[in-house]
Amino acid sequence: MKLSGFVKVVSAIALATAAYGCGGKSSTSTQDMATVGENTPQRSLALPAVPDSLRTPEERASFVAVHFWDKMDFDNGLVLRDSAFMEQSFVDFASILAIASVGSKSDAVDILMRRSSRSRTAFDIVCSLAEKYLDEAESPMRDEESYILFLRHICASTMLSEDEKMRPADRLEQALKNRPGMRAANFRIEMRDGRSSDLHREAAASDYTLLIFYDPDCEVCKVALRELSGRPLPDGMTVLAVDTEGNRDKWLRSADELPQQWMDFDNGLVLRDSAFMEQSFVDFASILAIASVGSKSDAVDILMRRSSRSRTAFDIVCSLAEKYLDEAESPMRDEESYILFLRHICASTMLSEDEKMRPADRLEQALKNRPGMRAANFRIEMRDGRSSDLHREAAASDYTLLIFYDPDCEVCKVALRELSGRPLPDGMTVLAVDTEGNRDKWLRSADELPQQWNVGFATEPIADSELYHLPVSPTYYLIDRNATVILKDLSDQTLRSIF
Repeated sequence: MKLSGFVKVVSAIALATAAYGCGGKSSTSTQDMATVGENTPQRSLALPAVPDSLRTPEERASFVAVHFWDKMDFDNGLVLRDSAFMEQSFVDFASILAIASVGSKSDAVDILMRRSSRSRTAFDIVCSLAEKYLDEAESPMRDEESYILFLRHICASTMLSEDEKMRPADRLEQALKNRPGMRAANFRIEMRDGRSSDLHREAAASDYTLLIFYDPDCEVCKVALRELSGRPLPDGMTVLAVDTEGNRDKWLRSADELPQQWMDFDNGLVLRDSAFMEQSFVDFASILAIASVGSKSDAVDILMRRSSRSRTAFDIVCSLAEKYLDEAESPMRDEESYILFLRHICASTMLSEDEKMRPADRLEQALKNRPGMRAANFRIEMRDGRSSDLHREAAASDYTLLIFYDPDCEVCKVALRELSGRPLPDGMTVLAVDTEGNRDKWLRSADELPQQWNVGFATEPIADSELYHLPVSPTYYLIDRNATVILKDLSDQTLRSIF
C-alpha cells in the first residue's frame, strides 16, 4: 500500500463546493417555484457567483469563503437570535473554509470577525460557533488550524476584558504547539522491549510514523486499535502507540495486547474514533445532497453493503444516518436520502424483526407526502367559518405554503411572527393549520395570525392518524394548486430562499 492511499486529502467538500459556482439567488416569483422544488441543497445565505476564470476547487472555495458573509446583516438582532440560521450558515462557511487557500482562509476569518465586532451579541455568537464546530472534540468539522485564526482575533479584541481573554489565550497557546510543519515536541519513553529512547530517535527509524496516544483502560481505544491493527501499513510507515496514563504496571500488563510490529510506549492520551466516522459521514452526506437520484441510490447501496460486513460497522452507519439525515435539529436533514438508508435497514438480515419495527415505522411515515406526490387531503374549519379541505384551499392559488402549527408553541409564535413580516411571492397563499385538536383554543388565537393568511383548524387527526409526519412544530410544506408536494419539511433556510 502506498502512503498516498493512507494519508489523503478528503475531496468530499471540494466536490460539494462545485455546487456553489452558480451563486445563490433568492427567488420571489412563481416562475422559480419549480426550481425551488427541484433544488435539493438548502443554503443559509445567498452565495456569490464565482467568476468563470476560477477553475480549481481551491480557487473557487477561496473566493466564496472571502465573500461568504457579504449579504449577512450583523446589525439585525432577529437574524442573530435565529440559532438554526446562524448555525447552518457557520457550518456552510466552515465547510468551504476547509479547502480554501491559507491566505484566503485568513482573509475570510478577518472579514467575519471584523463584521461581527459591530456588536457584542454578534461577536459572542460567532465566537461560540467557532468553538463548537472547529474546536470541540466531538465535532466532525474540527479544524484547529482554522480555529487558531479565530483565537487570534478573540485575544486581540477590544470587546473582551483581560479576564475574559484568559481562557481563549490559554487555548491559543495550546493550539500553537506541534502544528503541521513544526517538529513535534520530544519526550523520553520506555519501550516494550526494555530500551530507553525518545520520540525523535524512534521517528528517525522510519519514513513516517503514526503516533498514537492512548489509555489501556479505554474501551473506545481498544476497539479503535483493534480495528487499526487489522489494516496493512503503508510502505515506510511505523505505528507508535503511546500510553501516557502514568501507571507503568498496568502498561506492562497490557502492552502485549497490541500488534508486535507496533512500537508501544509508556505514554498515552484518549483518542475518539467517533470523530473520524462522523467527519467521514458528514463529507459523504454533503456530496449525497447534490448527487443525481441514481448516483445517490448507488452510493448508499455501496455504503450499506460494505458496512454490513460487521454488526458494529452496520450499527455505526445506521446511527450516523439517523443523526445527520433524520433528526429534526440536524442542519443536514434530508429525508429523501434517509429513505434509501431505511430501505436497506428494513431489508437487512443483521436485524431481528423486533429491531426492524422502529425503522419500518419511520420508513412508512417518510414515504407519505413525498415531493411529486399529491398531499393527503383532510377536512378543515376555516377562520371565516367555512368548511373546507386541503385540496379545495390549494386549488385557489398557484402555490400554498402549508404550515402545521401549535398555538401554544413559543417557537411557532416566533417563527410565524417573523414569517408574517415578509411579503409573499406572487401567486402564493399561506395556509396555517392548527393540528392540536383544541378548537376553543384555536378560536381564541386564530386572529393573532395575519388576516391575509388562510387560517384553519384540522377537524380530523393529522399526526395521530399518520396522515402526515410532523417531526417539529411548526412544520412547513410547499404545494401547488393540484396539492402536489413541491417541498416537504422545509427548513428555515429554505423558507428564506423563497421569501
